Amino acid sequence: MALAVPADRRSAPSHARIETLDKIPSAIAELDGMRSGFDLGGRLHEALWGGQRAVNPYQRCLTRLAAVLEPSLTSIELLEAVAEDESFDDLSLTNCLAELGYHANTLHLSPRDIDPRLFPCLFIPDTPQAGPSVILSVQSTPQGVTCVVYRGNTDAVEHIFADTAFNRSSGTCIFFRKKSVNELTTSKTIRADTNQTWFGATFSRFRPIVWQMVAVGVLLNIIALATPLFVMIIYDRVISPQTTENVPMLLVGAGFALALEFGLRMQRTKMLSWMTARIHYIVGTEVFKRLIELPPAVIQQASLTAQIARIRSFESVRDFFSGPIFASTIELPSVIVSIGVLLFFSMKLALVPIAALLVFGAAFLVLRHFIATAIKVAASEASVAQRFCTESLQEREEIRANGLGDLWKQKFREISGRENAAYAKLHFLSAVGEHVAYAITIFTGLIALLLGVSLVWSGELSTGMLVAAMILVWRSISPFANVCSQIARFEQFRNSTRQINRLMEVETEEETRSVTSRIPKLTGAVDLQNLALRFARDAGPIFHGLNCKIAAGESVAICGSMGTGKTSLLNLIQSMSNPHIGKVLLDDLNIKQLDARALRRQIAYIPQTPQAYPGTVAENIRLVMPEATDEVLWQALDKVGARGIIRALPLGLDQPIQTFRHDRELLLRLAFARALVQKANLILIDEIPSSFLNNGLERVVAETIANARGRRTVIFVSQRVDHLRMADKVIGLRHGRTPIIGSLDKILEAT
Repeated sequence: MALAVPADRRSAPSHARIETLDKIPSAIAELDGMRSGFDLGGRLHEALWGGQRAVNPYQRCLTRLAAVLEPSLTSIELLEAVAEDESFDDLSLTNCLAELGYHANTLHLSPRDIDPRLFPCLFIPDTPQAGPSVILSVQSTPQGVTCVVYRGNTDAVEHIFADTAFNRSSGTCIFFRKKSVNELTTSKTIRADTNQTWFGATFSRFRPIVWQMVAVGVLLNIIALATPLFVMIIYDRVISPQTTENVPMLLVGAGFALALEFGLRMQRTKMLSWMTARIHYIVGTEVFKRLIELPPAVIQQASLTAQIARIRSFESVRDFFSGPIFASTIELPSVIVSIGVLLFFSMKLALVPIAALLVFGAAFLVLRHFIATAIKVAASEASVAQRFCTESLQEREEIRANGLGDLWKQKFREISGRENAAYAKLHFLSAVGEHVAYAITIFTGLIALLLGVSLVWSGELSTGMLVAAMILVWRSISPFANVCSQIARFEQFRNSTRQINRLMEVETEEETRSVTSRIPKLTGAVDLQNLALRFARDAGPIFHGLNCKIAAGESVAICGSMGTGKTSLLNLIQSMSNPHIGKVLLDDLNIKQLDARALRRQIAYIPQTPQAYPGTVAENIRLVMPEATDEVLWQALDKVGARGIIRALPLGLDQPIQTFRHDRELLLRLAFARALVQKANLILIDEIPSSFLNNGLERVVAETIANARGRRTVIFVSQRVDHLRMADKVIGLRHGRTPIIGSLDKILEAT
């Protein structure tokens, strides 16, 4: 028996909605500022994925779990944790909650066997048709004990009695627990205590599975002894006496050993594949997250090419673990098994592979020095070539306009020639490593064969033992040969991990601030105290002595000639850069003590050069307010004069923005619409180009300033007299001098 309560009952009477919410854990009752009485998990689902998209039960379950586990979680924070995944499943759900700091434990059991203290949990029945559910709690009612369950397929909350088929059915239960600080093994504090690098701390998470693979490798080598022993017995007990009576038994034993070896190798391959994919995911997401969280000043110091190189650095990490070198590395301890059996056969013969291992080690050390140098040179030349190509493509119109095409082609030929010469040398040295490994392998086999023949002639070995010994010799030296032939990949892996470690050691905005304060809502009051700004340490100040107190609801204009720091002043208020001297206060709080990301979420910023983010028109506007409805978006577009343009598109709000990513005027209108949807109490508007103002954006800017007066603080950059007269006060910036603050007439008199 199940009492179904639809999750989306907005038309029901208020008392019915209150009764429904009383049956759900109180954590769902208030989330992200939504009105009580609504299904907040459903609204969060609409905010993240939109009501027009195909319904996915795992997406629905995610929002309900997030609402219960993190009652204070905002839709933007959840949106940042959700990966773009076309096939959203249980793995996508657990990865999202892992980003929010939750550890997942999986058990296979029935709901009635779950300890109530472990709720909420995700339950995936063994029957796929049933779909996933979120078990919220257990409640005692006059009718009996019921289980409060949210059904992902039907989007309904049900009270299910203990004796029903649902509670008796078995399935996969995923429990979520908040990670403690000690579990975050990659934190700087723990790394400092253990003297580990970031990548070393990350890889240490997989130490148990690595030891399992090593143990499987040793067991494989023990089982693989069946092959040489089988050959030895065939030679000594079948061929020499010319009898086949033991052959059936030998074939059965050999078949069993091969089957067992195949199963173990498949198991090790699965473990290695999972570990490789997991490391690639962790490193890739953490590197990207670190790049996003770096202070803007640090990001601006590196070129676009350098940023791309940082992101691509983890590809070498993936190639290392998925390639033969890591598999050969974990095989090295297993060599002891083969050499141990060789020692049992003949100590003289065992000395041959031992000597070969020493030669492999010496060759590895010598070649590694030359290959490491060649890799650095090749990487440097490749970086120069990539940077030259990027800059040339960005400035191709100016190059063509100034008639520099032939000169640029000649420069590219020179740069490309140096790059290809460096890579040719690297490929040559890599080939030398492969040839040296091959030569050592062949030479070792010949020496072992000649020595083995002499031992057979002297009667110390039988023919079967010699054949078995040769198999063991090849098996003992093959991992070392593979490692020696893959020196270039090994060095690339080391360089990538060094680069990743250096990146992860750079402090983010949150880490650079020992104390951060969170404010519930900015009123828009800004206080600039004795600000001074310079673009470089050895350069003079752009301006200094800026003191301006801006009350909430005021409109303030910034004007000045080119290079006086107008845009830079807006960046200071957003905490995108730090002043040389002085401080910026928002609501009487120093922005250096505020969470930078939380601060920027409360500031609406219209840049001079707007960006088009991958996605639809609606998604670009909803970046600042994921729960905004289509009606709100259309209202904002109407106010900025873009409603008709978007209506005329084939897909309307769902039109991919990439189709008009070069239309800067339309992108500016969307930026104004985004600011209106955000409803922030502080709006920053950079200088809008005159060509766009003349096409109608002048009215949008003027109406934004006028409509915000007394309600929202607006700080804008402009040179137009009509806009400057709309401001309550004007800040006139002068290069290298103290700014003038006052009315427009005062600014005009001073200039």
